[in-house]
Amino acid sequence: MVFLTLIVLPGLAQILLGQTNKGLLMMLLSVIGGIPLKIIGAVDAFRVAKKLKAGKAVAPWDWF
Repeated sequence: MVFLTLIVLPGLAQILLGQTNKGLLMMLLSVIGGIPLKIIGAVDAFRVAKKLKAGKAVAPWDWF
């Protein structure tokens, strides 16, 4: 059960085990840490779409 909560939501296992503050901090850090990844993903998608629209070739692992 605890292992499944680690996959679903970081920090939930700590909350269920009575370490509420630790769990909430882990949740907060996972959200804050995910923001740069979302921004990078959006910028990459925009730039790759722009290349494709211009008729340029894009390899599977091309970034930006």
